[in-house]
Amino acid sequence: MIKFLLTKGPGSPGKVTSTIIKRLNEGLIIFNKEDIPIRILLKTILIDRMNAAQLILGEGYYSKISNLESLLDFIEDDVPTLSFVIQYSETQKFRKSMVTTNYVDSSFNIVTEVIYEVAEKKCPIPILSYSSFRSKAGEVCNQSIYY
Repeated sequence: MIKFLLTKGPGSPGKVTSTIIKRLNEGLIIFNKEDIPIRILLKTILIDRMNAAQLILGEGYYSKISNLESLLDFIEDDVPTLSFVIQYSETQKFRKSMVTTNYVDSSFNIVTEVIYEVAEKKCPIPILSYSSFRSKAGEVCNQSIYY
């Protein structure tokens, strides 16, 4: 039941990933796949999310990203990694759920699994291996991509 909600629930990690993939697909339809680099489409999606987050949520963690090109290098045109970065950057609730304390277990395992499974099923471009994605998600949680 929890996995279903994390996959299909409103605002869930799976739903956000699906939305990102939908935007990517729209971009691939508008532009010929060979005419525009995937990086440009993913950068556009990221910038749109950053702008929306600033308007709706305040700044979130996006203000802590000092070099957008370095972040895009880190993402490596990988949709699951982009989705994780977006969700981690936008909401404190997501960030808190990734941290293990003495009182609360981390949701890292199930959330990374859900994001990856949704991308694996729906993404029109190649994605990194699950272990590579989890490693990158761990780096995001350690906040090594910020500043």
